[in-house]
Amino acid sequence: MGIVVAAFLMVISLGAAVWAGGALCFDLVKLGPGSRVYVFSGWCLVCALLWFVLGPLAGTGVVVAMVAGVAFAWSRIEPKADSDWMPEFSQGATAEVLDEGGTDQVLVHDIRRGIWNQSGEAELVFVDRRYRPSDIVALDLLMSYWATPLLCHPIAIFDFGESVPQGERRLCWSVEARHVADGGTLSMVQSFYRAHELICMALDERDVLSRRLLSQQGTEVYLYRLQVEPLTARRLFLQYLDIANRLDEHPRWYNALTTNCLTAVYTQSDVGQLPFDWRLIVNGRLDQYLYDRELLDQSMPFDELRRRSRVNTLVDREEPLEAWGETIRAKLPGFGAPA
Repeated sequence: MGIVVAAFLMVISLGAAVWAGGALCFDLVKLGPGSRVYVFSGWCLVCALLWFVLGPLAGTGVVVAMVAGVAFAWSRIEPKADSDWMPEFSQGATAEVLDEGGTDQVLVHDIRRGIWNQSGEAELVFVDRRYRPSDIVALDLLMSYWATPLLCHPIAIFDFGESVPQGERRLCWSVEARHVADGGTLSMVQSFYRAHELICMALDERDVLSRRLLSQQGTEVYLYRLQVEPLTARRLFLQYLDIANRLDEHPRWYNALTTNCLTAVYTQSDVGQLPFDWRLIVNGRLDQYLYDRELLDQSMPFDELRRRSRVNTLVDREEPLEAWGETIRAKLPGFGAPA
């Protein structure tokens, strides 16, 4: 029995030691990619020597104490909103509720409106717009995949119908990892540490479509109409406003498991009272989860719905960008397209 307990403790401490080595390399000591390998290897060698020299139990105790020290220092690293951000992440959205004549208007600040090209460049403009949540008529979900079918980036798209100018009809909300100007791209390993902060962005739909379909080569994009009542969509819209304001006042760290582009919204909203499911973590399967909850079009099997909801081939790049949203939706199931 003692051997089993010792083996169990060693496995747990080994996992903790590996995590602590990453925290040391990525967050506590700012190192380049090459130096990280040496520091991480040195950390692992020290831990192995302690187990070998002191024995399983005593060695585990010392390693756990070392890990605790790293974890304490790591936990005290605070996010800050005034870093040198990449231009596209320079402004997080905020919002305020207006009390004008008894209407339910909200003023959304710093909506990003950029037209992206195939070189990954855009002339970025941040604008303010007024909306009335009571005008929301529909809610769409865009899912973009860039590395693996197991993970995606979800974007909520709120449709205000004919109540606003055509170019402002749809407002997109996206919770993302915020990149600093010299921080490189987001890696899967770094996403479990404190390399990036969270940002809640309000986006013009033309920004979203041009970036995902033109600028980010190799991205697979799917678009669904969520089968929810307008009242539910309005509640979610207001909760996005709350998330944006809270992140602006109290920055938080991005974490691929606990506070990512989906879980940060799920844990801070109560829309639909959706039960927790593993597909909320492995969010590349989010559409299947929503289908099983009857929140996507049920007129066909899921595999057929997913196949027909891919939008990459539905866009005529000779067509004006302003028309892409309508062109895509006219060809998709759940939006009134022929079955």
